[in-house]
Amino acid sequence: MKQILILVSLILVLSDNCKCQQEFVWGTFYLGPFISHKAGINLSEIYPGEKKIIRINSIPDFGVTFFYLFSKEPRNTGLIAELGLSTYSFEHSMPFDKSKYMSSQTSCITLYIGCYFWGLSLGPTFGVPISRKVEASDANLIISQEIRSFFQGFNLSYFITLLEKNKVKLNLFANVHINITKLGWYTENDTTVGYESHYPASILSFGIGLNYLFKLGN
Repeated sequence: MKQILILVSLILVLSDNCKCQQEFVWGTFYLGPFISHKAGINLSEIYPGEKKIIRINSIPDFGVTFFYLFSKEPRNTGLIAELGLSTYSFEHSMPFDKSKYMSSQTSCITLYIGCYFWGLSLGPTFGVPISRKVEASDANLIISQEIRSFFQGFNLSYFITLLEKNKVKLNLFANVHINITKLGWYTENDTTVGYESHYPASILSFGIGLNYLFKLGN
């Protein structure tokens, strides 16, 4: 009798396991380009008397988005990854003359990996700087910048689907990004007043963009 009960229990477990395997279906994969435009401000300490100014990037961010929605309902959770070119900027006015300013813009190859739920995406960003552009409004203001070879950040995005038809999906998104690893150090040296500052740059960026995703498979 005991052996019969064990056999029946084993059959029931195997039956449930087969049923679960039959119900499992791969989720939905999407792949497509994205483009966005953002601005930034330096959150780090700056020279006393300077003013932090929001600077709009001169070039957009762009790249490729990979999007995976889990198969089980509700289909509002998943994973997202983005590989692209991202730019981070900031600007300061000078303490001795508010008409003077300095600005920095760094472009990086970045990889973002995030969790997606209810339209929100949250996760880390990893980047490698490839170029920088530093400007000063006055020839007497000498700006130099040392860029790190690698940085980490954290990104929060919110997506709104504008169009979903057949196998394409058009999303509008807004995002906020903060550098956890400071992007680099910059030095300001105004030869007319003889001061020099040397500070790190941790940038808060925010912007809006679009991605156009193609559904892969059925």
